[in-house]
Amino acid sequence: MTSLLLICMTSKAQIDTEFWFAAPDNYNWITTGNYFPDKPLYLRFTAYESAANIQVYQPANPSFAPIYIQVPSNGFQSIDLTPFFNVIETAPVDSIVPFGLKIVSDSPVSVYFENAGAVATAIYTLKGRNALGTEFLIPQQSEFMNSNFSPYIDKLKNSIVVLATQPNTMVKIVPSKNCEAGHMAGDTIVLFMDAGESYNVKALSVSGWAHLDGSWVFSDKPIVVTSHEEGIFITKEEHYGDQMIPNDKADTAFVFVHTDFLAPWEMVYLYAPNNNTEIYHGNNPVPIATIQRGEYYRLDMYDSAYYIHSSKPLLAYHLGLIEWTGGTDMVPGLYCHGSKKVSIYRTVMANPFNLFLKFKMFIVVKTGFEDSFTLNGNPTLLPSNMFRPVQGTNGEWMYGLFEFPTTVIPEGSVAIVSNSEGSFLIGVNFGGSDIGAKFGYFSGYSTINLGPDRFLCTNGSLTLDAGYGQSSYLWNTGQTTQLITVSDTGNYWVTVNTGSCTASDTIHISHTPSAPPNLGPDRIACEGTPIILDGGEGFVQYNWSTGQNTRFITVTNSGNYNLEVTDLHGCQFNDSVLLQAQQSPTPIPIFHH
Repeated sequence: MTSLLLICMTSKAQIDTEFWFAAPDNYNWITTGNYFPDKPLYLRFTAYESAANIQVYQPANPSFAPIYIQVPSNGFQSIDLTPFFNVIETAPVDSIVPFGLKIVSDSPVSVYFENAGAVATAIYTLKGRNALGTEFLIPQQSEFMNSNFSPYIDKLKNSIVVLATQPNTMVKIVPSKNCEAGHMAGDTIVLFMDAGESYNVKALSVSGWAHLDGSWVFSDKPIVVTSHEEGIFITKEEHYGDQMIPNDKADTAFVFVHTDFLAPWEMVYLYAPNNNTEIYHGNNPVPIATIQRGEYYRLDMYDSAYYIHSSKPLLAYHLGLIEWTGGTDMVPGLYCHGSKKVSIYRTVMANPFNLFLKFKMFIVVKTGFEDSFTLNGNPTLLPSNMFRPVQGTNGEWMYGLFEFPTTVIPEGSVAIVSNSEGSFLIGVNFGGSDIGAKFGYFSGYSTINLGPDRFLCTNGSLTLDAGYGQSSYLWNTGQTTQLITVSDTGNYWVTVNTGSCTASDTIHISHTPSAPPNLGPDRIACEGTPIILDGGEGFVQYNWSTGQNTRFITVTNSGNYNLEVTDLHGCQFNDSVLLQAQQSPTPIPIFHH
């Protein structure tokens, strides 16, 4: 197991080189016209200083051909997943399916998944390694019900999607409310899943009180979880949701910014993974609430910004609005979080009626750094006089709320926000009334995470990654780079610094326990006699020179038969055997006199 020491947490979660994601399932409630609530589907990528070569594949679905793209330096690129719609969304409900996505890049990128439907829309910001965990408390809003008009009565419901990232993973889901397929509130759903397999549990009812907020998900190996609220109705149908963060990424201090004052209020749901969690507003010494494990406090936001802190860590889930259409996202904590540079792709929204579109950007930064911003290299677009003190922080924090027309940030372009002095938190909320809103936080979460303990293949090497964007790195090997390559077993640890924040993590590397396959000695057999070759047990993939992919094959012809196998840890082994088929001797007749 990895060990984690956090003096103060520091890493850049939503900028990473590896991501996992399982897409939720949406009901297609419109059957005419060209406007759909469940498509098109996209992955949106933005790169940073280095161009990025990206692979997207499904580890559990070999029939899905990997997709390769290149994103230019400081540029963007998209993958249209709509043609693969039937093997992207996690469906049917209550079934383990091989539809989980793994995204690997050779340079740091930001990624979000977009449901770009003209009827209902949403984005899910992917959180890289900081989405991985073994215990999750699920936040969802419960005030607004799923839309329930004809012809989709009782069809649009909230769901939780889990995705295994390692083989032989046991997952336990404890839903807070009754679910489809006969799962009752408080039951434990036990699943055994392999890497890349996903599973979808869905609420039984469309009512707000029946949503799955407060559900729990546990696992014995790292997984990722998607929370999805389908067709939530305020004044129109909207999809809400996000990729979750595990409970060990919860935090004790937050600033929340009200993003659009044409909506009279916004909401933040604060969930407690621990008992007796006291919640405070600003510098008031009296808690505004004390909640227990699994409970939440709803903060109704009428003012411009709120400073909230707590006695124990909280998970924060922000419902942001553009007028009366909205979206939701998990909120990074305040201290030792954030990024010095964030790249955000402004998607082209379906706008069949040519309505007015807003693009809101909100930023939280330490006082003194507000005059060091640039937007796409321009220092005048985020002026310091647009920042205001966050009340209750004794002048320590500032916030800014900005709105940009398409002449400044056109649809289909990238907004690159940088600060030359320090890290900041940033989110966007864009869309329009009767069109939909896309709401998300794009700055980094905390924690350095070298990942789970790993296995080293024979004569192989592994690359260890301490995360993008730290001020300094120091490994126990003496190296001072973000990435190191190791070819020996043992413990490796790293300490990173960003400003006044220091974090460390340790990982153990050991040799793979798998033994190579043994096809046995070369053989001689009579021509036409079937010979069974056994590739051995315990491998996840078999590739024979005959083109077959099973453990056992039956052969009858002479020749060399080669086998390549892959074990649970990705290590590959080879063996071969020579078969000589000889003709049976011609029988000699014997005559009896």
